[in-house]
Amino acid sequence: MCRKKLNGTGRRCPSHTEPELIEERNEVRREQYAMKKTRDKTASLLTEAGIAFHRGDAVKNEFFQGQESYDPEKFEAVKDPQPIPEHESWGLKAFFQSKPADGGLWTSPGYTAEDGGTKTAWTDWSQSEGYKVSTNPISPLIVKKQALVVEINSEEELQALCKAFPRPAGGFSYESLASAGVDGVRLTHAGLRAAKRADLDEAMHNFSNWDIDSTVWLSKDSISTGKDVKQAYYAPEERDDGYNPYDDDYDATADTEGDGNSWDFLDELVARANIAEAEEAKLKEQSA
Repeated sequence: MCRKKLNGTGRRCPSHTEPELIEERNEVRREQYAMKKTRDKTASLLTEAGIAFHRGDAVKNEFFQGQESYDPEKFEAVKDPQPIPEHESWGLKAFFQSKPADGGLWTSPGYTAEDGGTKTAWTDWSQSEGYKVSTNPISPLIVKKQALVVEINSEEELQALCKAFPRPAGGFSYESLASAGVDGVRLTHAGLRAAKRADLDEAMHNFSNWDIDSTVWLSKDSISTGKDVKQAYYAPEERDDGYNPYDDDYDATADTEGDGNSWDFLDELVARANIAEAEEAKLKEQSA
């Protein structure tokens, strides 16, 4: 029988770990090593292409909100969106969709409110737009250091991304990014502001429908979530239209023009599209 002296000297006891467990552990280590090598290679390619990105250890205070806690077994692979030849209801020309058609996991940055609960960019946006603030569980995102998250901050960075990972229908391919080992794509606050101010013929304009600073995660390899946190309370505002963020019967479309909400931007978008269409028709008439 092997014994180990209290002072740490003496013959070491042999390991009794089962061979199957040893092989399973080694397989996990091999996968982690291969994953790291792939992401390191992709990071070099992103740098050379002028694409902004950050690693997983830079992700702070990011939260997931869903009807139930995040389950990696239910994670679905991201799918590229189909092109929209023409957005007839807005009278706009062809443009690429900026959000995946399906799959992935969405998160947004959050912070601690005065009551000690958590608010996120998504819950703040919902409240400001007059939609019901979801009471679904909120859990903090945990990201491995090896993770790669592409950032979209400006038109120039977006163009670099579209060039390096092109999609035939326009824009960039989420599926290609996932295959290359990119874990997520984030539209930053700076990127959202640039999207809202972009002209209709600029690719950045397509990201104006993201609404908030957020990240879509393309892979489950580097993410997990912690214990659900307390959600902060949103006090109902006193408004003539009966607004209450917790009222199921509230109709967000009842907002009036004087409320100064983000519909103003959408109205401006339509007006700009109409002006562009009128100018194009005028040019055709003159050349006829």
